[in-house]
Amino acid sequence: MKEEKENSTPRKSSRRIHIVIILVVVLALIVLAVLFVANNGDQTSKKKEQLTTYLKEMGSEFYTESFYKQLDEGRSKEELFELLKKYEDIGVKVSLDTLSRTASDKNKERIKDFTYDGSECNRDNTKAIVFPQPPFGMNDYRVETELDCGFEDKK
Repeated sequence: MKEEKENSTPRKSSRRIHIVIILVVVLALIVLAVLFVANNGDQTSKKKEQLTTYLKEMGSEFYTESFYKQLDEGRSKEELFELLKKYEDIGVKVSLDTLSRTASDKNKERIKDFTYDGSECNRDNTKAIVFPQPPFGMNDYRVETELDCGFEDKK
């Protein structure tokens, strides 16, 4: 009987070691998967933030260098005020497609970055929305953005 106990102890010990090794490997795989998902989410967040910044800057440039200057030509301050007041709540929507045709050389290079996960952003649905603000001077506005680049599809 003693021989059976002695033989069973090494087997139990060996099984425990195998179980511990398997658990460690599984735990390591889980940690790696979590880190991969977290890193991928962080990269997505950084890309979204970068494109939002670019779009805001391009929308600002469009508004001050093109839209506002065209409206200002030949109009009195009162006429300009009344015209811009109409856009205060609805905003001036400028698509990425429009920006690509009216952009400076710097922004034309930035437009090439409007891709995500190997696909281009939708040029019609990706837009800057410029909201003129009182007193409706050239630099009195705020910019919001809408990105249609597939970020939502990758959750």
